[in-house]
Amino acid sequence: MPATLTRGTTVTIDTEVTSQTLHNLIESALVAGITASDLIAGSHFLSVGTATPNPSAYPFWYNNDPEDPVMRYWAEPWKLWLACGPDRWEYPLMNAAATMLPMGCMVTRSGSSAFSVAQNATLTFAGFLQATTASGAYGPVCCQGIGWVLHISSPSTLATQTPTGGTALKNFGSPAGGVYGLSVGSDAGSGPYFGMFLESNRSGASGSGSRFRAWIWGPTNTVAP
Repeated sequence: MPATLTRGTTVTIDTEVTSQTLHNLIESALVAGITASDLIAGSHFLSVGTATPNPSAYPFWYNNDPEDPVMRYWAEPWKLWLACGPDRWEYPLMNAAATMLPMGCMVTRSGSSAFSVAQNATLTFAGFLQATTASGAYGPVCCQGIGWVLHISSPSTLATQTPTGGTALKNFGSPAGGVYGLSVGSDAGSGPYFGMFLESNRSGASGSGSRFRAWIWGPTNTVAP
């Protein structure tokens, strides 16, 4: 089907044509019916919207979800969408755990291209999983930037706290894959810090697995904010 051009305005025999009329004719014109096959080699469409596009037609995708706007590209070798900045950096790793891991789990590298949940995270932890990922499948792991972390209240008697904006992230007696928010202002604790919550507490988050946006510092950060 050939491309169609719709003029930006209609000019009739009795229309007074001004410079603005000519601008409208061109600037408000619309082109429809162009497909990927009409583009020259190396040119691609950019999809904008919250619906996941067909990567064969739209290998670049700006997901403008107001809760998590992010630019993505289709990583063909791993068959998944990866963030490419400017606010979040992800890379593909395979889920080596024998379970479905939820979005926001803190993970550690278990092989050159694989990860498992970080039960006792160290400075070599890989990052935070940014999509629910089945065992044996590849998932996007955020290593730095504004991403999602999973909050689970402390299972111990240590000061249980729901996250608030500005609360530091560290692994502190949490279940596998969990992140426990510890107030830096009242009790800095010890050990590696992994980032900071950006959001205030969501309703019902305490004691349940809830995703929160956070600034992730990366796996080598050892300094408290």
